[in-house]
Amino acid sequence: MQAKRRRIIEDSSLLKDSIEKLMDQAEKEQNLHHVTKANSFKRTIKEMELETVELDSTLIELQKKLKH
Repeated sequence: MQAKRRRIIEDSSLLKDSIEKLMDQAEKEQNLHHVTKANSFKRTIKEMELETVELDSTLIELQKKLKH
């Protein structure tokens, strides 16, 4: 689970970098397609962040069970 969480965080970071590049391209080329793609990445990042929160909760519960 911890490895999955790390992978999600890494993927999210890569998507954030891609968003910045797409927004720069959109500005240079005045192409809304890049903005649309960037917004899609933003939604994906939000989903990933929710998943990491759920994983954090699950990990905390498992750690508590292991202590008892």
